[in-house]
Amino acid sequence: MSINAEAELARYCYVLAIYESLFRAAIVNSPLYDLRYDASANEQLALAPPAAVADLVSLCGAAVIELSQQFDKPMIANPTFLGSNDVGGADADLIVDNCLIDIKTTKSRSLDRETAYQLVGYLLLDYKNEYHIERLGFYMSRIPAFISWPVDDAIAVMSNGLETVSSLRESLKSFLSSL
Repeated sequence: MSINAEAELARYCYVLAIYESLFRAAIVNSPLYDLRYDASANEQLALAPPAAVADLVSLCGAAVIELSQQFDKPMIANPTFLGSNDVGGADADLIVDNCLIDIKTTKSRSLDRETAYQLVGYLLLDYKNEYHIERLGFYMSRIPAFISWPVDDAIAVMSNGLETVSSLRESLKSFLSSL
């Protein structure tokens, strides 16, 4: 893909991300509000700052290198789970070859507990193990690095060996159905 084509694609992705933020957030200070209701595609694409476009192109190039071994594996984008509606419609980022992956693009070079719990939460919302998730992973795009752990190991560490995935799924399902 040529550099111009990559930049053009990045501009489209930037605008799509603005629309997604309007969809997902109740209150957003969006540059879309400054456009006319009948704004052309070019007017919308002009909202993407050159620095943001360059950053997206750079992040994509790094992802291609870091994640290339994942490209030929079965992939599900934005999976939802049987329990997703129990928590307002949650969807994860990716499942690649039975690995539930959360993509993080932040300034931080480390993961916090809340981020790890969010990924485990998605795992637990798969009440009937429909996706057969065996690993939990994070792609840290600014590093770039892909890290993953076997599900059973992660749950054992996080629960001091007191819980299993199936027991936690059942507990979560029961708790959420009682609300």
